[in-house]
Amino acid sequence: MKLTAEIHCHTIYSHGTGTIEDNVIAAREKGMNKIIISEHGPGHMVARKNTNATYMDMKKEIMELRKKYPDMEILMGLEANVISMNGDLDVNEELLEIVEVLYCGIHLMSIPKNISTFFNMQIMNTLSSKFGWFRNRQTRINTNALIKAIEKYPLRMITHPDTRGPVDIIELAKATENHGVILEINDTQSKLNEDDIRLIEKSGINITYAVGSDAHSKKDIGKWENARNILKKSGISLDKVWNVEE
Repeated sequence: MKLTAEIHCHTIYSHGTGTIEDNVIAAREKGMNKIIISEHGPGHMVARKNTNATYMDMKKEIMELRKKYPDMEILMGLEANVISMNGDLDVNEELLEIVEVLYCGIHLMSIPKNISTFFNMQIMNTLSSKFGWFRNRQTRINTNALIKAIEKYPLRMITHPDTRGPVDIIELAKATENHGVILEINDTQSKLNEDDIRLIEKSGINITYAVGSDAHSKKDIGKWENARNILKKSGISLDKVWNVEE
């Protein structure tokens, strides 16, 4: 199996250690021909100083790198944050115009839209993740928030589902199938495992998966040992994986 694209990575524009070009070079050296720079949205604590102008600067840098590395497909992505139980994301119309590939995920370090979300997602998901408390309750809240985000925004992928709070993977998969959204197998922190994939496939839900390194340094670009093992154990056809081929 071969990883053909790095589709989830971070840079010095948040809490990554490498520049955009560092990540491009690392992906190129590892034999990939595509990279999506998917920085955190401004509603994440590590990216809270970013403005639309910041993301425009990133876009301009990417456009220059396309000229420098014409053999690489380099895209401007964004890993937006779910900031309300109604599926609102930390993006506005101007930012959506800048971004070429939009992802979203639930993050415990995101800045909630209101007090209700702070309690019901940040606090309760933290308790659920650490102690297993209120799992059924949080599963309903998180799944509903992600489905509403899928319905509201032009999303390409849900990042690390079930990692920052439990979800109903079948209900989420049904929504991604209906809207053509990908589910990520995150190499760094994936709780979407081979059992989940088998369950989705057994349910007759036809979706696409993708492998993301979630790299925060250039050395981790293209890292996918854990995700590769999940794919092997799941037994699914690689035709269903966005960025992996034989």
